[in-house]
Amino acid sequence: HFGENDPEVAIVWRLIGDVHLELNESTKALEFYEAAKRIDDSFLDKEHPTMAENYNKIGLAWKKSGDLEKALGFFENAQTLIHSIFGTTHPQSAVCFNNIAGVYKDLEEFEKAVANYEKALDIDRKVYGKQHMDVAIGWNNLGATYKASGDLEKAMECFQQAIDSNTKIFGHHHSIIGIGYNNIGSTYGVMGEKKQSIESYQKAYSILSKALGKDHPTTQIVRDNLDATISG
Repeated sequence: HFGENDPEVAIVWRLIGDVHLELNESTKALEFYEAAKRIDDSFLDKEHPTMAENYNKIGLAWKKSGDLEKALGFFENAQTLIHSIFGTTHPQSAVCFNNIAGVYKDLEEFEKAVANYEKALDIDRKVYGKQHMDVAIGWNNLGATYKASGDLEKAMECFQQAIDSNTKIFGHHHSIIGIGYNNIGSTYGVMGEKKQSIESYQKAYSILSKALGKDHPTTQIVRDNLDATISG
């Protein structure tokens, strides 16, 4: 039996907050994350890793609610703590750089977003090596940011790196490879390279229809992209 201010209760509040965040109920998520933080504030040392976790989760809830400035403040608090506890080359530090980069991308401050995504990717490559999901995700994050900023050549390089990493991890026929080719098809489309765009979407559709089925929402999105490009 736990009292309402027990650290075990804070764990439960965070889990409930996660569910609300997954359901896009950011206000509810925030209530539970802040309740967890209040409990932890009274029990834990200020430099405890859980305190950084609380900052990150509250930041994610503010980001989802659209308050990017508040999100950035909480992510920066988390980063300060993580750097103080673990140093600047720990995987948790990469999580912080990614969170901060995501806010800058949404704010369309692309140079800051790229700088933070690159720091995260650099840490993950040193920790995990080139063939790891977090590294592939890092390449995709960078690619999406370069694409949003209009640097399509760099976007293409990053998306291709992500495909190369994921192919070594999952093989050629996994849905994640299909999604990668969709990214490349989309980038070729923005470049005005219709032929390459169609070829990439066809590869994506072929992989996804086998991996997920033709009626899967992701497969249908790629089919729509392909049809629109052919008729465009």
